[in-house]
Amino acid sequence: MSRTTACRGAGTASGDRTERKNAGCTMSEIDAGALSTLIHLIYAASTDPSKWRTFLERFSTTVGAAGTVLFMHDFGDSSVVRQGGALALMEYVRFDPASIDSYAAHYSLCNVWAQQEGRMRPGDAITSEMLVPFASLQRSEFYGDWLRPQDLAHALGGVVSKSGTHAIKFSAMRSRRGGAFGDDALRLYAALLPHIRQAFEIHKQFVALRAANAGQMHALDAMPMAVWMCGADCTVLAANRAARWMTDKPRGLRIDGAGRLRAQFPDDDAKLQHALARAAGVRTREPRVGTALGIDRLCSATRITAMVTPVHEATEGIDAQTTAVVFASDPDDGLCTPEELLCKVYGLTPHQARLAGWLMRGEDLKAYAQAHEVAYDTARSHLKQVFAKTGVNRQSDLIRVLLTSPALTIRPGPRPWRIN
Repeated sequence: MSRTTACRGAGTASGDRTERKNAGCTMSEIDAGALSTLIHLIYAASTDPSKWRTFLERFSTTVGAAGTVLFMHDFGDSSVVRQGGALALMEYVRFDPASIDSYAAHYSLCNVWAQQEGRMRPGDAITSEMLVPFASLQRSEFYGDWLRPQDLAHALGGVVSKSGTHAIKFSAMRSRRGGAFGDDALRLYAALLPHIRQAFEIHKQFVALRAANAGQMHALDAMPMAVWMCGADCTVLAANRAARWMTDKPRGLRIDGAGRLRAQFPDDDAKLQHALARAAGVRTREPRVGTALGIDRLCSATRITAMVTPVHEATEGIDAQTTAVVFASDPDDGLCTPEELLCKVYGLTPHQARLAGWLMRGEDLKAYAQAHEVAYDTARSHLKQVFAKTGVNRQSDLIRVLLTSPALTIRPGPRPWRIN
């Protein structure tokens, strides 16, 4: 991914000096303010994807990268994931668009780093040297025909999140002259990774929220998760049917006399109020970031799973008075199975939903036909009908659509991860 002329600086010598200077930055030089700025930019991008490039540019400068990219990779066939013929996710800075195109068209298939899937667990920060020795990299087509012509040799990256074979990857690169990324860059990357993962979860919820908001409150009421939209003072401005049901009963959350959302236990309530204040921007010295919480209650041994997220200025499709949104699910609700949700969301028949659920779990069509004792042609016919109802033409696109469906994104769990 070669750097464009505009990003090299004024002349080669100047660009080289800048790269050497940036490459020498350490975590000691990355103060709390710089880290806070990066986190703020991540959450701004969660509701406005056009801001990802602002974050990537700042990150590139901070770690001395020649360029940085955020994209969706398919470990199944080593391709860059496409949707409707276009790249599903590809945000980048300091790279030539032509090199991005060539990577997506061919060189992703011979990327020797990406071929080390077993060493890339979601959430881990990794350097290219941890995956492939540089001497081995130099003998590869990927290096000889794609990296070296662009003066690239070293990478820092990892898997943000993974669903099936599809993964969101975040990577930065340096030239051979810039040197390998060190421990300080790894620590910074690791500190940012949970926030990037959270930002994509927030984005999924906002996709559903915008769609429901555009269709008036009755559409918001159809959403399976509880949704509270809160103002600058953290009071609840609007709530859907699932949210009203959750607070009208003694189930762990309530609306107090001032119109604020409250948790039953003091410790959980303090965390909820802190998360709301932080998301709404009440605590001006802290970045506006999202928080995932597990909320205990007396009526059940299970915990409510909640996600509090900021709404940044001029977020498309969201009322201007809304500064924070809370999404929550109750595991005691007798939630629909994934197949039942697919029937409701996409209008699938039970047989079609069963097939879709089977494919979501990574199984193939032949195995489905054998396991359910149906003819392979019948299974193919059901799959074509599922394609028609979900608006896709390929099985890989179907799996991506199903795994990122907003109706299936909040799942109750015994240990919700959180960001504090």
